Amino acid sequence: MTEQIFELDRNGRIKLDTQVKKCLPEGERFIEATAWGASAWTQTARIKTRLRNGTHNTYFLKCTTDPTVMMEGEFNSTTAMHNLVPDFVPKPYGWGRFLSTPRVYFFIMEFLNMRPTMPNPVVFCHLIAEVHQKSVSPNGMFGFPVPTCQRRIIQGNVWTSSWRECYDALITEAYDEAMKINGPWAEFEAAFATLRRYVIPALLDPLQSHGRILKPCLVHGDLWEENAGVNIDTQQPVVFDPSCMYAHNEYDLGMWRREVIRFGQPYFRQYLMRMPPSEPASQWDDRNRLYSIKFNLTHSAHYLGSPAREDVYKDMGILINKYAWLALADIDHSEGCNDNGVDCPGNVVSLRSPSVRWEFVSLNEGRSDIEMGVETGRVVQALWWCIDMNIVGPSVADEVLCNVALLNGCVM
Repeated sequence: MTEQIFELDRNGRIKLDTQVKKCLPEGERFIEATAWGASAWTQTARIKTRLRNGTHNTYFLKCTTDPTVMMEGEFNSTTAMHNLVPDFVPKPYGWGRFLSTPRVYFFIMEFLNMRPTMPNPVVFCHLIAEVHQKSVSPNGMFGFPVPTCQRRIIQGNVWTSSWRECYDALITEAYDEAMKINGPWAEFEAAFATLRRYVIPALLDPLQSHGRILKPCLVHGDLWEENAGVNIDTQQPVVFDPSCMYAHNEYDLGMWRREVIRFGQPYFRQYLMRMPPSEPASQWDDRNRLYSIKFNLTHSAHYLGSPAREDVYKDMGILINKYAWLALADIDHSEGCNDNGVDCPGNVVSLRSPSVRWEFVSLNEGRSDIEMGVETGRVVQALWWCIDMNIVGPSVADEVLCNVALLNGCVM
């Protein structure tokens, strides 16, 4: 941010707007405000006050000319976390709009003396897990009462009972902003469309299927080392700059997967000791990769040419190769099946994709279902995926598929 927000008096000190003063606790008299710290998206200051007994208090002020949701969202996020674990985040006091300069929005909170060092993994992860465990969504759904911002990207946080729908909206918001900054890339755009259509459902729907219940947990939403530190007075970890929502608790750990982030394996281990992976646990690492894509998209949306965009493309490819083709099969149950969906001996079973169609003659005795076994289904779907992506031609696929069919009691 290059625009100067604060108005200075003749002594070079910040003139504090009337609306900010109204947020200070009753009985405290404003002494001075001075520029403090550095921020990429806001301008910040430290406010000093005097109480009636002569003691002093200090507060931290953030200001921006960006949309109102940034300050309102951070105030509500900080309030939600402070209500759960008070010593883990600064106490919020208010937010609003300057009376003297209506285009300026502000957020005021407790000033903490912090040391910018990595917090102890054991204590830090205990506190993060405590926020996740204690939190209760006000309506049992995923989302948040107000929009928030991760950096300058607005997150709508619309309430929904489906975590898949919630995350899909979240990652799409980041993708749209990243495309505005970095411009078109056909392969990247195709991969993202495939990720949304096939991978996100494949990884997130199982969290809320087969009788599984996924609790919406309050997450920080921007949990990296620049938003954490150690309180010098208490020697305890603190976090700030949250962009909260009620989400899958594992979402917070997606940031930690990014290569440049210093929350490494010791933090993962300590957190997972307190909050084990959700079921299906076998997909934990893939979910973590999926969540990290959103954070890399956010980074690339703020920096033209950021290598994070290449990281997103690579991670999308890994997940697409593993999951997308599992959802591509379009099996026609109207041919070669009995009423129970079992292929009958000697009948034709049709398998189709957008590009090709194969027909199998079943040789089994009605003991296997239309998919002819999980492994066969995976090979068939993988071949369709390769053809649709122009990786192999139909003739190569026919040769492979013929061998697979023979191994599974079918002839082509």
